[in-house]
Amino acid sequence: MALSRAIEVNEAFRVVRDPVRRAEALLALAGVPVGETREPKPDQEFLMQVLEDREALEAAHEKRDPAAVAVVLGRAQKLRASAEEALAVALDGGGGPALAVPFLGRLRYAARFVEEARRAEEDLENP
Repeated sequence: MALSRAIEVNEAFRVVRDPVRRAEALLALAGVPVGETREPKPDQEFLMQVLEDREALEAAHEKRDPAAVAVVLGRAQKLRASAEEALAVALDGGGGPALAVPFLGRLRYAARFVEEARRAEEDLENP
């Protein structure tokens, strides 16, 4: 029984630590169905920004330019931070949790992009 509880605590800690999983859990507790197939896609402006930054990341990685990759990683981290903040504001706002769902999609994109940029940075550090 103790082992079972320890597993539950560890899983809960992983959920709380990950902003996407934390938001999913909060929305699920509020009765809002979530999942990548249930969320609206982020707005065009956001998607264009991510697309342009991904192209910049790819170019920097192909040139093997760690400084340029670091710049893109910094932009990706700012994008993720702003998505987290927008989601937090939406969750804390009085409009109800359903209004936060579009921001969860934005956070998913931003979090994936940060991971891509980190992998590119690690690849250049460890040829």
